[in-house]
Amino acid sequence: MTNIYNFTRRDLRRQIMRFLSQVEDYRTGQATSGGFISLADTQMAADAANYWAGAQVYIPTLNAQRRVGSFASSTLYFVPTLAAAVVSGYDYEICKDFRIEEVHDAIDRAIMEVSHVMLTSRVDTTLTKRADEYRYSVPSGFAYLAEVWYKDYTGTGDSYDRWEEVDPIHWDVLLEASGPILVLNHDYDWTDVNSKALRLVGQTPPLRLSDETTNVAVNPEWVIQHALMNLSAKRASGSDDRPDQYQRMHMLARQAIERLRPLMYSPPLPGSRRVMET
Repeated sequence: MTNIYNFTRRDLRRQIMRFLSQVEDYRTGQATSGGFISLADTQMAADAANYWAGAQVYIPTLNAQRRVGSFASSTLYFVPTLAAAVVSGYDYEICKDFRIEEVHDAIDRAIMEVSHVMLTSRVDTTLTKRADEYRYSVPSGFAYLAEVWYKDYTGTGDSYDRWEEVDPIHWDVLLEASGPILVLNHDYDWTDVNSKALRLVGQTPPLRLSDETTNVAVNPEWVIQHALMNLSAKRASGSDDRPDQYQRMHMLARQAIERLRPLMYSPPLPGSRRVMET
């Protein structure tokens, strides 16, 4: 099974931003006050008036990014108006060169690059065996199903604390128009299994990161280097004032992902039944 890494979208984004941006052009911090059109941080007191004008500020708590129209007295003023006010303690990130949306898009592209060859573990315990029922819709998210287990809902003692595996000869997966169906062998004696929780074990392709707290299922070094390769390529071919630096970054990132690529492949578990196309 593939490990879940202790790296969130926030961790990935901040590392990517620090590689891409000049030290003085990217800042993370916490608001000391704010409102619907402003964010103040006393740590910015030494920054010159309008130093951050034209930059983009991102406020993760509000999942909002805004262009900074002006900056004065430790306060960013942005447009358009936020749906909710910034309050003291809110984290923020501000960058002159890169937009949060393009960094998030680069992260997603890196994950989807290996989604067809890399499988991560998935376990589901939402199903319950019902008497005389042998067909169950497979919960969403599985690409392959490898094991089916069952366990009592009630009771005490060791006999209720163990999962028992269903022999693979007694279940299968059918790919029907309505979706994948877990089919249990009706000739098997399921009497002792009825009313017990079912535990499905299998694999799924890695998913895009839609929030700040979910851990990435792909090696974070792959995501970082892949994002750096694509983002630096955009700047190297544009009119940026540091094209040589971005060209070197693009070359090094490309070399890194080629070294990582053979490590990104993970095959289905032995005996798995396909649930959907990967």
